[in-house]
Amino acid sequence: MGFGTPPTIVALEGDYSDWAIYDTQTDATLGGQNVYSTYAIFNTDETIALFVYNGVFVKKYTIASKSLGSSILDPYLYGEADYGGPVTKSAYGKYIVFQDDNVNTVYILKDGVIVKTLTNTDLGLVGVTLRGISISRKGKYIVVASDTKWVVLVGS
Repeated sequence: MGFGTPPTIVALEGDYSDWAIYDTQTDATLGGQNVYSTYAIFNTDETIALFVYNGVFVKKYTIASKSLGSSILDPYLYGEADYGGPVTKSAYGKYIVFQDDNVNTVYILKDGVIVKTLTNTDLGLVGVTLRGISISRKGKYIVVASDTKWVVLVGS
C-alpha cells in the first residue's frame, strides 16, 4: 500500500558559482566596529537586509533600489541567527563565507570547495579592514562590512 508520489522538494538554496559587486554604500556609522559584530540579516525573499552595527544600530537596506536608510533601532542584537563575523553560511551550509586571519581576503565555498576569492582590492576596499561578512539564506547575496563601507555582492 503506497502513500502516493512524494512531494517535490524545492531547492532552499540557490545554485550560484560566481559573485560580483552589486552595490557599495559608504557609511560613517561603521567607524570603529569590531570584526565580530557587524553583519546583515536578510528577509526570506532576499529583498531587504538589515545592516546591524556592533549590535547597537540597525539600518534597512533595500536591495532593488540599492538604498540604505537611517538608523531604525537601537536594539542590542547579539547572537542573531544570521550573525556575521569571520565565518558565516547559507541556510543549510551549501555556501560558506569566511575571511582570512589578516582580515583582507574573503573566501566563498560551495559544497566544500573554494569557488571565489576576493581581496580588499577586488572589493574596492583598499586601505581598510574587513569588519564582518554575511550571506543570505539562499546564498544569492553576500555583504562585506569594512571600516567605512558595506559591499553587497550578488550571485550568478
